[in-house]
Amino acid sequence: MKNQNEYYKNAYYTYLPVFLGMFAGSILFLVLMAFFETQIMEQGLEDYKFGAVLNIPVWRLALYILKRRLGQLFLFIIVWLLFSYPVAAFCFNACFGGYYGIVVCNLFIKFGWHGIVYSLACFFPHYLLYFIAIYFSGRWFYYMSSRKNAAYGNVNKLQYLVKIFVIFFLIFIALIWEIKFQKNILNYFYQYLV
Repeated sequence: MKNQNEYYKNAYYTYLPVFLGMFAGSILFLVLMAFFETQIMEQGLEDYKFGAVLNIPVWRLALYILKRRLGQLFLFIIVWLLFSYPVAAFCFNACFGGYYGIVVCNLFIKFGWHGIVYSLACFFPHYLLYFIAIYFSGRWFYYMSSRKNAAYGNVNKLQYLVKIFVIFFLIFIALIWEIKFQKNILNYFYQYLV
């Protein structure tokens, strides 16, 4: 029963902040647009406009994405080490949810339902893999290490390596998806987005 409670807590730290962040990001975007008429998201990939993403070389896009995502991963690990996993997971997921809420709301206002489909196709798959990696890192390393039972001391060291490999494999696949397919997805939807 205690195991299930720990897994539910991990799910709360992982998924609840995403939805809260998406709601807050959407509200923030609408308030800024209604009262201040600011355009906080004119970019397709954060620092690049939609058309510019199609014209930059793949290696430059890959370096940009690697720099951003590995920096976020490093920040997540630092916050985890300095504070705790729940704080790191809540902050990371709430920030992502806020960003995703801003993007979805912005694309819906600009491009209608095509913008929603684009945001789901372009941003959702790799961030889903990041979420799964964060969820399992908490489930396997934070909650397992916080349990104090005798059976836990006999865990094979190979299991740790397999779990670390799975987490890094999920992150690797997410990075490859983002680098390889985001430009192709944008190219496909560009005819609807302009």
